[in-house]
Amino acid sequence: AKEVMQDVTLALVQALKDSNFATSFAETIKESFLVGLGVSKVLWENGGLRFVNTSSSKTWIDPDYQAGSFQPPKFVIEEKEMDLAELKDMAKNINEESGKNVFNMTEINKIKEDQRDEESALNDRVRKGISQHNKTDKRVKVLEFWGAMIDKKKNTVIKNQLRVVANGKYVIRSQTNPFDHAKAPYLPVVPISYPHRGVWGTSLVEPVVKMQYALNNIINLGIDNLNFSINKMYEYQPSNLVNARTVTQMYPGKMVAKHT
Repeated sequence: AKEVMQDVTLALVQALKDSNFATSFAETIKESFLVGLGVSKVLWENGGLRFVNTSSSKTWIDPDYQAGSFQPPKFVIEEKEMDLAELKDMAKNINEESGKNVFNMTEINKIKEDQRDEESALNDRVRKGISQHNKTDKRVKVLEFWGAMIDKKKNTVIKNQLRVVANGKYVIRSQTNPFDHAKAPYLPVVPISYPHRGVWGTSLVEPVVKMQYALNNIINLGIDNLNFSINKMYEYQPSNLVNARTVTQMYPGKMVAKHT
């Protein structure tokens, strides 16, 4: 039994290493300590799990969801940017691996045609002297939605859905949640829960920020008092001096001429 447990432990360690768990989770913990929320995402790539860190500022989680709740959030939306060629390669690989059209290649090709139209219009503006930019950004903004959707026609709720929208208008992926657990593949991490704030918690920096400001003010007051003590103010009568301007620049050992 001990040998079997050792083999299982080694297999688990190797699986976590191959899945990038340590690096991803470390970045998630670091972000959560700084801003109060960190989000890891679990992917399935090349027949195995892979963990990546997603930006909390680009991930929107159901505002009614409370950190630490046993119930999953109603929805999660992630925003990211991808190169058009990278998006096409990813879509083709997933379609080939799954043996079906998971991604809608017809809609993805429309993105390319759309960017060609923008590039043609931009070149036309450059030719007319309206614009000096002659390059078109090939990045594609992708919104990934996981959760329940409302069918307005039937007035019903469709649960466990996955939608991927490119550039705000091309639905390149539409299907039911592919995972057996039927949950969004996001793992939010909150260092300190904050009541009634939704998923966002309190960072480890936030409680000491005001103390740091107070400490800075006290130190600044001490430095100002020291400056006033050393750099004292003096009173003089300009008519008693040969040249009153000489006292505008003072230094140790300087001689100032005055009338007798």
